Amino acid sequence: MNKKTLTLKTENPSKLPVASLLPAASVIDSKKKEITFSVNKVGPKTSWRLVHDGKRVVTLFESDGYTTSAYQIFEAETEAKCLAEIKRLNLLYEAEII
Repeated sequence: MNKKTLTLKTENPSKLPVASLLPAASVIDSKKKEITFSVNKVGPKTSWRLVHDGKRVVTLFESDGYTTSAYQIFEAETEAKCLAEIKRLNLLYEAEII
């Protein structure tokens, strides 16, 4: 996993709709008019990706290419390994029924 810090410049960072979706570790600086946060990146090989905030599963999917998120990403060869990680971390998970 590759971790990177990004800074988003905006006129009023606290009123930016995405600000409420960022992890708690994000820094909103109204004086500098910016939001700073870290992103995680995995890929590009086909794998299962578990994206979570440490308490709940944000998404679980199989993909190739790159996945980038401000949340934590666990990457595995199988869905079963991701489900085991969900259990190990005791994450809240509601599987989608399609």
